[in-house]
Amino acid sequence: MGYKNTQIGYFTILVFGIVLIFLSVITFSGGINPAEQPILNGALLLFLLLFINFSSLTVQVNRRELIWYFGPGVWKYRIPIEQIRDVSEVKTNPLEGVGFRWNPLKGWLYNVSGLKAVKVIQKDGKATRIGTNEPEQLVQAIREELNYL
Repeated sequence: MGYKNTQIGYFTILVFGIVLIFLSVITFSGGINPAEQPILNGALLLFLLLFINFSSLTVQVNRRELIWYFGPGVWKYRIPIEQIRDVSEVKTNPLEGVGFRWNPLKGWLYNVSGLKAVKVIQKDGKATRIGTNEPEQLVQAIREELNYL
């Protein structure tokens, strides 16, 4: 069985969209110092890349691995199914925000929206939390693949 879900980060899209509009208006209004133009162009490009890469989070499960990636999948993260020891639904803290970050007590967190996540503990003890709007289905898909081992 295969599983695939893409969660859209509406708040991320809204924030980056507002910043992009603001930077575009400033950059292309023509009333700025020419020496500042490269800085504004760089900031505009940076926020455009962030917007593209962090507007969604896709999670896939197949017979061999759990895969997740932001946006178009420039960077893909993978955990082989046979390396998974346990999987469970968890809630994230709103102060942890969106994106990806490492917490020394909880491991890595990857998310774009909401407070729902799935915690995957590997056989070596490493913990990873992956944000999703379908935690029950994701846990079920991973457990089904674990049953085939």
